Amino acid sequence: MQIWQQAALYIWRRKQQSCMWLAVLSIALAAIYTCLTVNRTIGEMLRQIEQVTEASASLSRKDGRRFSEATLNELRRNFNLELINRLAVSQAILPTGAGKVFAGKQTVQLDNQAEVNKLLGVYAVDDSSRRSEFLSGRFKLTAGRHLQSRDRNEIMVHESLAKLNGWKLGDTISLSEWKLKNTVSNSAGKAESDLPPAKVQGEVQAAVKYRLVGIFAGVKEEHFQGFSSDLSENTVFTSYNMDGGGEPAESARAVKQVDFWSKDKNFLRQLQENYANYLEDAASYQVLPVIKQANDTQDSFRTLQTLVRLLTLGVIIAALSVSALILLVCLRNRIREIGILLAVGRDGKGIIRQLITEQLYLSLPAILLAAVSGPWLQKQLAAGLMSRADTGGAWNLAVGSWPEPMTLLASYSLLVGIIISAVIIGAGIFLRRKPREILAKMS
Repeated sequence: MQIWQQAALYIWRRKQQSCMWLAVLSIALAAIYTCLTVNRTIGEMLRQIEQVTEASASLSRKDGRRFSEATLNELRRNFNLELINRLAVSQAILPTGAGKVFAGKQTVQLDNQAEVNKLLGVYAVDDSSRRSEFLSGRFKLTAGRHLQSRDRNEIMVHESLAKLNGWKLGDTISLSEWKLKNTVSNSAGKAESDLPPAKVQGEVQAAVKYRLVGIFAGVKEEHFQGFSSDLSENTVFTSYNMDGGGEPAESARAVKQVDFWSKDKNFLRQLQENYANYLEDAASYQVLPVIKQANDTQDSFRTLQTLVRLLTLGVIIAALSVSALILLVCLRNRIREIGILLAVGRDGKGIIRQLITEQLYLSLPAILLAAVSGPWLQKQLAAGLMSRADTGGAWNLAVGSWPEPMTLLASYSLLVGIIISAVIIGAGIFLRRKPREILAKMS
């Protein structure tokens, strides 16, 4: 009878012991799979943060005015820049009956003073997680998710504003953009008010509907100028891409800041030295590094990665120790069988191969159990790590809901190594004796 047949028959005869081994192997594989997946996810997050902090630059006007994104096309082509974030700042009003905002002490007089009580500060961005407010930790995501470049008509609001209006994730929020009258506009897309902050008039645009996908908390650096939109609680982030409301095409919108990224980490110096050759009125612009605000976040994720790696090592050692100890107990119950096999001429290597085959058979259904339980365990571990990490809420460990074949295969390879090592350690204690000694010591 072949070794694989003998192993299968033994598993069938010892069903209770086989179930115990299946539970041990499933727990070990699920734990290893969870640690490896979370470790890989942290590595991906560190690469994303590195992309933002080491090879990025931000372009804006020195006076803070807005400019047309289309004016940057030549600059992007010549420096092979990848656009990673755009920022358009505006103010908006909640339509009548749509909600309330927090009011501040007014230093600006309006013809329609009631408008000020519903004025919000709107930041339209491609990726809210890469905004300085979140990278620096001033704002922290508390529910839902960040805005992404593929979003259209999505919104994030401050948790105080959400509580004030009873908003929850998935709700629809209507906003009407509020613009200053007598605003100067030109073909370059510049749009700013030159009116003194004494008495200004507002003009309300058509309402646009947004879907609430994220809620954040915290306090930004406030420069209160008399509008309720200056308050942190009245700050909202919307997706840069949008439908409805008569807005111009994204490429024609006036932006306040544009962040670039390049594969060449030395591009920032080249861009700072040469951008004036590709921009009209270049003296009015400035190029700054998008750095330094994510350094603490990087340190936090590196600490988490170290903890996960130590946890992975601990799981492997624990699985090896437990497997070897359980195998020793099981071998004591099989001492007669081992002694007889040795007495009839079976060598120690053949017995070790049979024991390893038995464990490998039991490890196959453990793959399915680990694949099913793995995503849930990963979310629990990620949530526990993030609750202790200082990342400002800008970066989250987004583990998947489905098994990852390559990571699961790597985890199973480690489990096979544990099985082989445990069998060699456990069986070696018995097999180093002669058959006569084993049979003589049977009780």
